[in-house]
Amino acid sequence: MNYLKNILLFLFCSLAIPTIAQETGIIKGRLIDEIGIPVKTATIYIKGVKIKTYTDSNGYFKLEVPANKSFKLRFYHSSYKSKFISIHLKPNTTKTIRPIFKYRVLPIYTVYAKHKRGDNIIVLEKRDGKTVFITGDFTERLKTEIGVASNNELSSGYNVRGGNFEENLIYVNDIEIYRPFLARSGQQEGLSFINSDLVEDIHFSAGGFQAKYGDKLSSVLDVTYKKPRDFGGSGTISLLGANAHLEGVSNNELWTHVSGIRYRTNQYLFGALDTKGEFKPVFADFQTHITYTSSGNWEHSFLGNYALNKYRLVPENRETSFGSINQALRFTVFFDGQEITQFETFTGAFTSKYTPNDSTTLKFTGSAYRTFQTEKYDVEGQYWLDELERDPSKDNFGDVAFNIGVGGFLRHARNSLDATVTTLAHKGERRYRKNNVQWGIKAQYDKINDKIKEWSFTDSTGFISPRPSDSIGYRDSSAQNYQYLKLDDLTRAKNTVETGRFSAYVQNTWNLTSYKNTTVRKTKKVNDTIYKVDSTFKTYSGLILTAGIRSNYWTFNNEIIVSPRVSFQYRPKYYFLNDTGKLIRRKIVYRGAVGVYQQPAFYREYRYFDGSLNHNIQAQRSLHFLLGADYEFTMWDRPFKLTSEIYYKLMDRVIPYDIDNVRVRYYAENNAKAYSKGIDLKINGKFIQGLESWATLSVMQTKIDINNDVFYTYLNSDGDTIIPGFTNNNVAVDSLAYYPGYLPRPTDQRISFGLFFQDEMPTTWNTENMKWDKFKVNLNFIYTTGFSYLNKKILANPFYENQNFIPRTKNYLRADIGFTYDFISEKHKAKKKFWQNIKEISMSLEIFNLLGIDNVVSYNFIQATNGRKYAIPNTLTKRLINLKFNVKF
Repeated sequence: MNYLKNILLFLFCSLAIPTIAQETGIIKGRLIDEIGIPVKTATIYIKGVKIKTYTDSNGYFKLEVPANKSFKLRFYHSSYKSKFISIHLKPNTTKTIRPIFKYRVLPIYTVYAKHKRGDNIIVLEKRDGKTVFITGDFTERLKTEIGVASNNELSSGYNVRGGNFEENLIYVNDIEIYRPFLARSGQQEGLSFINSDLVEDIHFSAGGFQAKYGDKLSSVLDVTYKKPRDFGGSGTISLLGANAHLEGVSNNELWTHVSGIRYRTNQYLFGALDTKGEFKPVFADFQTHITYTSSGNWEHSFLGNYALNKYRLVPENRETSFGSINQALRFTVFFDGQEITQFETFTGAFTSKYTPNDSTTLKFTGSAYRTFQTEKYDVEGQYWLDELERDPSKDNFGDVAFNIGVGGFLRHARNSLDATVTTLAHKGERRYRKNNVQWGIKAQYDKINDKIKEWSFTDSTGFISPRPSDSIGYRDSSAQNYQYLKLDDLTRAKNTVETGRFSAYVQNTWNLTSYKNTTVRKTKKVNDTIYKVDSTFKTYSGLILTAGIRSNYWTFNNEIIVSPRVSFQYRPKYYFLNDTGKLIRRKIVYRGAVGVYQQPAFYREYRYFDGSLNHNIQAQRSLHFLLGADYEFTMWDRPFKLTSEIYYKLMDRVIPYDIDNVRVRYYAENNAKAYSKGIDLKINGKFIQGLESWATLSVMQTKIDINNDVFYTYLNSDGDTIIPGFTNNNVAVDSLAYYPGYLPRPTDQRISFGLFFQDEMPTTWNTENMKWDKFKVNLNFIYTTGFSYLNKKILANPFYENQNFIPRTKNYLRADIGFTYDFISEKHKAKKKFWQNIKEISMSLEIFNLLGIDNVVSYNFIQATNGRKYAIPNTLTKRLINLKFNVKF
């Protein structure tokens, strides 16, 4: 019997020991910085024990820890000094703490879309899959941002402060991203590189960025992909395509991955264009970002991408009505032939990051970019240009009154381009108490094979244009000159280019901040008794100065360029409570920058129209001046921020270009100077509680002066200027030289306004059976004035002797709206167990081009028999409705 008791006692103790060993307590709280800002995505762990958690977007955390044991809890974030707190808990108890992080470099506090410390980079809020964007493209997020303008919703391109899209830097995890070289229209572009589902952080600068960023003239977009902390994913399907992504972390937390696949078919979208036909677009890509954390403070990562954008069009007909109340016109075309454009891209990048201590980071990267691009088309068109009846009293009002001209054209191309870009790079950072040193070096090898064979042929009312010499006046056929058949825009070339590029930079950020203690008397009420309490604050006057220099060498022209850059941020005063870290006063931040920005030519910038190359090309150069201020204020008990920036960019060694839809055609000569100047304003904040919205307004002027661009106007014997098609006497007896001087650049869009607004039904509308606050709406609105449609052919027309007559497109006005219903969301959790792991399920109804505006992206010029040219507008999408279903887990 005693033996049985001993066995039972032994079993009881054996079962109790694990129970005692597993006794735990709870640590919870909120992590903030020195001025009361919540710190998100900070790591909280016990060193040597697999117990870890992360702060959420509001800085809150909760961690289950062993009880009856003393240990140190570590709080880690790359932007702050690590903090350790000693913990000892009794079993089944909860302890609340509120640790305060100290910055490695003192920050400038801002509200939404905050500026990074010491530079002019702003941090943008990532939009989710419920946001209405017509192409679903990531870069549409930028088109309502400060300094950005766009006039084509089908394109991922955007212009920043007078520059074209190819003057913008785009990085993903420090890897420079390229767009297709051969794309002529937004329909052909397909998917851009950046996958929104994979994005963690977005940094953007419209100018005045630091030396650590590359050699482009206008802007920088710096995107960081996720490093997941748990398993998750999402999926979206709509009438325009589908996309999905998965992310996860291994059991030992050493491996993480985030991968996404996208498929897009714009067949439904293209059906709303003027040109009708058989559209067969296939746009798809796969991306993955994998990280591995090894021992010795090393982290390795791989970024991979495969993309296939294929666009096939068999056009049938087109009908475009245009003109004014004085002359209403209709352009009708019937087509034969087809167009096939294909872009296939491979990208791979390996990165190793070594962090020997909290103050030093070393990064080594090797990457390769490979692209195969082809453009093939044979398209024949027969067109009619008619004038419409304008008299409302007539029965045929709005119908064809009479024909102005007929004609035809034939366009042919067999173009191919394959390019390889490989890079080896190193970046480093060393953080000290009062300064922060960064450096980098990169070697790049470019190889480009380009074959160009394209031409066009135009026939106007039975006459070839341009017209060859005829047989009139020749009795002896042997005396007649040879009749050449002249083709429009004939280009035949075959180029192979192999070059090396080497760049390096170094910069330092100084924290020149001073503070003093200030005592303020406050009123405090306790148990109906009012007390006067003295509270101590710190008053900061913060100045952060960054100076750096960047250098680049290119083997193609043996050019060495050096670009110094300086920027600063200054905050006169701000306060916070010592004991709680609560911010009680927010004032203003002043920013400024001055620097040299030089852009070495990439392939198309030094290729002439005829396909030959300019080996004497130089880097375009720009001197930037920028002053800005961020004013933070409270409205409706919610934080807001007003941002303003004024800038001036003085450019020389400029390469002039024409823009046709989205294709930029360079003249391949450094034969111009230019300038851009303007002011940008932005207000953003939570106009609706919990939902951020913003509005931007930009006023900008950019002009160019091309060297030796003199042309002549001719006078007849009557003293009148000869204008073919308008003057009867076209015999020149005299001429006048005309020097145009500064003229608007193709990107001169004087006024740009962008609005992104979100709203939701109020919770006060909720009933027992209906949750009205599950309904949300977001509006995306863009307005820009027309851009100048200027090229050499237009400059040669005497109509444009006065700059006021430089042709411009119509103003661009577009509004897209989306209505969303959340079946499951963070606010409305699923009640049934089956749906507990689903974070979000929603359905959206989107209306694109809500106002039904016929926006113009470019023009085709048709010449009638009278010599007059008519500009035929190429319009963008009409009003469309889209349904979208989104799930996130």
